[in-house]
Parts: sequence; C-alpha cells; structure tokens
Amino acid sequence: MRIEQFISEECKMANIELEIYSGIFDLKIMNSLSDNDLHRKIGYWLSQYFEGDVRGAFEEISKINIFEQSIVYETFFLLIKSRRELKLLAIRIMKYQLELRSEG
Repeated sequence: MRIEQFISEECKMANIELEIYSGIFDLKIMNSLSDNDLHRKIGYWLSQYFEGDVRGAFEEISKINIFEQSIVYETFFLLIKSRRELKLLAIRIMKYQLELRSEG
C-alpha cells in the first residue's frame, strides 16, 4: 500500500509532515501492506490513536472478530518503528484490556 493510500484524506494523519511520519512508521512495512479494507481501517485507527482518541480506536477494534484484532495489533507493532511510541502503544493497549476485564 502506498503511503498516500495509507494517509488518505479520510485519515487525520494526512496532515503530518513526511519527516515526522517516517520517524514514527516503518515505511517499508507500510509499502508492503496490500490495499484492502482492513489495512485502510488500520490506517484510520492509527490516525485516531495519534490524534488522541485512544479509547475510540480501541473500542472500534474490539468490535471486530478476535482474528482480525490480532492482525490489527500485530500490524500496529510492525508499522511503528519509534521505540517510544511502541512502548506507549503497548501500555495503552494493556490498560484498555485491563479496564475491559474490570468492567465485566
């Protein structure tokens, strides 16, 4: 999937400068993604996440089947090359999952 497709106009990440973008994401991995609905959704969820709507992104992801959730999170981890951002993402996913368990 080309960068332009991943950061399409429907994604809020379209406004991020390429230098910042390439510092966070592994562009080789991004280019290797196929252009399909799930990968476009992954781009959208990452844009939600990076815009600060962490809970909204995770809630939408939790509504899809467990197999696709696994693909989404694995793709997040493959795409994000910034060690700092990976740590934050892992912590936020863990906290969200713990909150779900405590609510149930």
